[in-house]
Amino acid sequence: MLGLFACVAGVRADDISQDQVLELVEQGRIAPLQQFIDDALARYPGRFLEAELEFDDGLYIYEIEVITRQRRVMELEYDALTGELLEVEEDD
Repeated sequence: MLGLFACVAGVRADDISQDQVLELVEQGRIAPLQQFIDDALARYPGRFLEAELEFDDGLYIYEIEVITRQRRVMELEYDALTGELLEVEEDD
């Protein structure tokens, strides 16, 4: 699981080490990153750009950026535990 997190180009974890990410996944406190990348690309077909894991207001949040086939950069925020899509923004 960590290998996926560590190997995907552009993955960042602000103040969260890769060891902590692995531990969070193993403890069931967050879901593996790949499911969020897959969902983002299903919603906005194109190419994965980067992912970031943040801890905000007591929640772990994955921010996933994709570039669509129409060259729009979309940022999707997910609850890293439940998988709920929280917000979608188009970056300028």
